[in-house]
Amino acid sequence: MKALLLLLFLVFFSDLAKADTIDFYHVYYNTAIIRKYNLHDINDSSNVIILKRDSLRESDVLSINYRSDNGCSPCTSFIGISSINGVQLGEFYSNNNYFDIPMNTFLPFIKMVDTGLFKIKYTLDLPDGPRFSYILFYVKIE
Repeated sequence: MKALLLLLFLVFFSDLAKADTIDFYHVYYNTAIIRKYNLHDINDSSNVIILKRDSLRESDVLSINYRSDNGCSPCTSFIGISSINGVQLGEFYSNNNYFDIPMNTFLPFIKMVDTGLFKIKYTLDLPDGPRFSYILFYVKIE
């Protein structure tokens, strides 16, 4: 009877647990970590990082440390930034999946983008294979 109760307990609560994954990405503003994510958080529209316009300087840097368990050394990866309505602002490539995005990438476009909302997307190109793209998070500048 105890085994049956344990089994029912595990089945019921297994849907509530987050995915266990080695893939993760951390977001830094200058050198301070501001968010930690894993693959469970990808393509989630509620992942919004809010930055205050008055405190932004052109010399500031938004960094993303993306770590994956795929181990694909010949793969190309980059972070793409676009406005919510699809205007491409830039692509940032890296050999080690650590991406630095200068704030001066965002600042010239803040007035053009009514919402102040930007999409941050990770793309992995496999050699002789498909391209995988994920929305990591959004940046809202208020």
